[in-house]
Amino acid sequence: MSLQRFVTTHRTISINAMVLLLGFITLTSTPSLIPLITLTTSLLLGTTAVVHRQHAVFDLFSILAVLTVASTLANISALETAFPSVASSLMYGFIRSGLSSAIALIIFCMNTLVQHRTTQSPWLCIIPFPTIWTTIWMVISQISPVGRLGLWTPLQGDASYAWMRPYVGLAGIDFVISAWAVLGAELFGRWIQCSGDDSVHGESNGRNGSNPYHDASLLGEEMGTSYDEEDGDQRAQQHRLTGSPSRPNPFATLFVLLVALTLPSFFTSPIPLPPHSDHTTPVSVSCVLPMHRSFESPLTVLDQYITETKRVAALARIHVWPEGAVAFESVPVRKQAMKRIEETAHGQEVWIAASFSEPDPTAASESDGREGVRRNGMALIGPNGEIFEYFKRMLVPVVESYRHHPSSRLPPIATISIPMPHLPNRRSKHLHRNVTLTTSICLDFSQPLPILPGHPSLILAPAQTWHPSIGFAMAQLAQARAEEIGSAVLWCDGGSGGVSGVYGAGRGGGGSSFLDVAQTGNGGSWVATVGIPFNEGERDEKSGGEWTKRTVYAQLGDYGSFGVLVTLVFLGFIYEVGMIKIYAWSHIEGGEGEGASWFMWTRYSARRLGGGVRGVIQYITERGEPQQPHVNAPPQQANLIDTED
Repeated sequence: MSLQRFVTTHRTISINAMVLLLGFITLTSTPSLIPLITLTTSLLLGTTAVVHRQHAVFDLFSILAVLTVASTLANISALETAFPSVASSLMYGFIRSGLSSAIALIIFCMNTLVQHRTTQSPWLCIIPFPTIWTTIWMVISQISPVGRLGLWTPLQGDASYAWMRPYVGLAGIDFVISAWAVLGAELFGRWIQCSGDDSVHGESNGRNGSNPYHDASLLGEEMGTSYDEEDGDQRAQQHRLTGSPSRPNPFATLFVLLVALTLPSFFTSPIPLPPHSDHTTPVSVSCVLPMHRSFESPLTVLDQYITETKRVAALARIHVWPEGAVAFESVPVRKQAMKRIEETAHGQEVWIAASFSEPDPTAASESDGREGVRRNGMALIGPNGEIFEYFKRMLVPVVESYRHHPSSRLPPIATISIPMPHLPNRRSKHLHRNVTLTTSICLDFSQPLPILPGHPSLILAPAQTWHPSIGFAMAQLAQARAEEIGSAVLWCDGGSGGVSGVYGAGRGGGGSSFLDVAQTGNGGSWVATVGIPFNEGERDEKSGGEWTKRTVYAQLGDYGSFGVLVTLVFLGFIYEVGMIKIYAWSHIEGGEGEGASWFMWTRYSARRLGGGVRGVIQYITERGEPQQPHVNAPPQQANLIDTED
């Protein structure tokens, strides 16, 4: 028995086995591009095969159960360290995985229902699934308490399409994944149909055939993609007689577009910008992590962070403390401690992003009677005093959501002036350079950064994660958010499994990373010097920055960038409708003519419509008096008319 025959006759077993394997490999905290495309392709093909058949509900629930188990097992190690007991870890894992898997299956079923009622337009046969997939995941990421974390969005392995982030954000990557899935499902569905079994193959060509994968062909028979050899020979012969083109293969066009979208990645450099040059501002930063932190009292911990900051002050200008570095028992105590930090910043001439937790005085009337509600915050303190405060907006469900209160304030933005090192070969006469800063805390990066009034050069990001996989996932999300707005992010993770570093778009380096991973875990403080792009001829006095070219995504936001995608889809639909009318006209004028290439079809359309008056004169010259098209004329008559030319 061939593999195609086995998959066809044992549909449920084949789908569930494939979903279990691919789900376990793919649905980790950091999904990769190619495995995610493979899983999406399998589910798209599987749901298309079962949704219209008997016992479809049972088959779909079995897929959902297998997908939930696979996702839970893929994240079991991170779940065990997040909860006090194994039972609570498994319960939360099943709930989270079940919800995300159910959403994915709903998308697949919606696509199948849309395809069942689609028209003969190739564009309408291809584009519904990418549009539905991108729209729903974008909406879910906006309302989910953990944002993009845990969703079916690749966080690694997408270097070929990473250049799209400053234009359309992560929604554009979702669109690419779903488009590849449509292409893969069509190819794999054709392979299943060509099983080599005459009975199955023959029945698959009928609308009511018994081949369960008949509907896996997303375009159906209306697209004229039959593989009948005799029919193909007749069409080729007719094309040679008439010279008339055929409709392009939509999947070939889709493949060319997806491959073309990878071309910009070949022209971007992965090398970070040099810190010391005429076109960059060298910024030395540090993540302050005392080796032996004591939690006996808040003052003791505060002393340790101040001492460690002084130790690395000579090596860096900007210092970030990890999330919740110091816990204060009241707001007055915190303000008193900030005075000590101000003295350190003034004495060392540095900027300190001091992270802390404190009781929330504004949450008493909003916490439903809960007592002891706290909030996580960060204060940026410079040589001249406090610059801004910020409090965390996104709280970790269960772990933080009960004892902490989220803030509704948007991230602030401020500009600081950093003295430049004295280099003999530096042509610039500026003794100081402006660097625009903003901040977000840990899980805030799971959602898109708000539209800011200016362009930040550096994002200060204190974090605290509990497992290496979660730490790496959050670091990748922070990098994605920085690349979306064309900035760098200083990710300072104080957790035992934290992945710290400086990430982001070089803007001139083509979406490259400043620094991959500086440190994993609490291995002590680290220091890095990065180059922030600088151009003396382009300044923005409103934001105070020196290089303030904002990206498309930074100006439009998540919904605006998605609107760009929808607009492109709509324009593609308009183009397709026009091409279908041209095809119908050429079909009447020149005969069937199917089997020609996309190039000949496009050339024919351009030759007939693109020449304007000259094209009309050429048409009359070639064919004489224009003939009235006869829709019901037999093909032989149309051929004779064409061959007379």
